[in-house]
Amino acid sequence: MFPLFESLCVLDGQILHPHWHEERYHAAFQHYYGTPPKKGLLEGIIIPNPWRTGMVKLRISYNEYQRELLWSAYVISEIKSLQAVSDDVLEYGLKFNDRKQLNALYEKRGGCDDILILKSGWITDTSYGNLAFLKEGLWYTPEQPLLPGTCRARLITEEKLIPTPIYHSDLKQFSAFKVINAMRDLEAVGAAAIENIFI
Repeated sequence: MFPLFESLCVLDGQILHPHWHEERYHAAFQHYYGTPPKKGLLEGIIIPNPWRTGMVKLRISYNEYQRELLWSAYVISEIKSLQAVSDDVLEYGLKFNDRKQLNALYEKRGGCDDILILKSGWITDTSYGNLAFLKEGLWYTPEQPLLPGTCRARLITEEKLIPTPIYHSDLKQFSAFKVINAMRDLEAVGAAAIENIFI
């Protein structure tokens, strides 16, 4: 019923970085439905009182005519280890509610916290976020992610993240990694040693 969605971070009653979500929403809507949306993603949304304190995740599922809002408390989890998995045909260029393929790959994580998805040997994303890799004080991100995240796009624009092609054998050039998304800003999450990625 709602093929697409956006996840937004609400911190103490304020929606963070709404411009980036509106931009992706308009692009995804246009791509999927072949027409621009008649209303903005956040138009008419009022944050209910129970969700005006702390960190809250707002998930907006939508189709061509309707939205569905889901509010939930959010605690940033530590992602300290990644298991590499390969899938050369996986496509997830839009935020689809149907995550069957991603969930199947996630089940292959073994004892790790998440997966690192390889396409033809190139590093893309984890199951729930984009990647940032540290080298000599600078943060880099794979040039071709599965899903261009809003946090990733903003950090690239702010010149805090440098897009570059990263092959799996390039990992040894880096010292640490982070998993980022709308709920996990670069400065908000801890880094893990690159040795905790298992190819």
